[in-house]
Amino acid sequence: MNYLKQAIKLLGKSIREMSFEDIPDDYIGVSDDSATEEYLHYYAMEQGHDPYDYPEEEINEDNQDFKDWVRKQVENKYFDVEYALHDVINLNNTVDIYRAMTVSENWLEHLVQQGKHLGIYWSYDPNAAEAHWARADNSHEVLIHGKVPETSVDWESTFMLNMDIALGEDEKEIRLYDGVPVTILEISIEGEEQDISALEGKTFYA
Repeated sequence: MNYLKQAIKLLGKSIREMSFEDIPDDYIGVSDDSATEEYLHYYAMEQGHDPYDYPEEEINEDNQDFKDWVRKQVENKYFDVEYALHDVINLNNTVDIYRAMTVSENWLEHLVQQGKHLGIYWSYDPNAAEAHWARADNSHEVLIHGKVPETSVDWESTFMLNMDIALGEDEKEIRLYDGVPVTILEISIEGEEQDISALEGKTFYA
């Protein structure tokens, strides 16, 4: 079974059957109460106003034009994400994933000797994978290229994350289920590909 198709069918049906008031924040694109406010900024800008200084008597969450506009944005975003995620599944039902991290000098040595868990937060685009922590002195940025079966991806969460109006297009996230096996294909540190022959035969997990 293609789990992405299953998630798309479920989410698409949900979106089509919802009223604006029933659309959860996750569908709108952010995971907290700022979802509607985020769209109000974008809507105000489309109407020719300053996105942070607009006439609230005209532009507010109860305005029917705004509701219709948001619904269209959500539907368009939904189909954009559906198209993009279909594209990341390889013909052999695997997904290439990428994770960037800031690591210490001896990180690769530690990975060879006792590394096991690599985390659940990945991207399907190597150019979108970024380390989200400030770099300490003597730290290095590593990019891991891995592969997992498509059944190892939490497609519903992945779908929601990619619909995020603020971050979805930038981060192109793939969210894995906790503890699924990950095959490491390549590792580069500061842009230089590393010899990972010592990792052959080792099992890693999300």
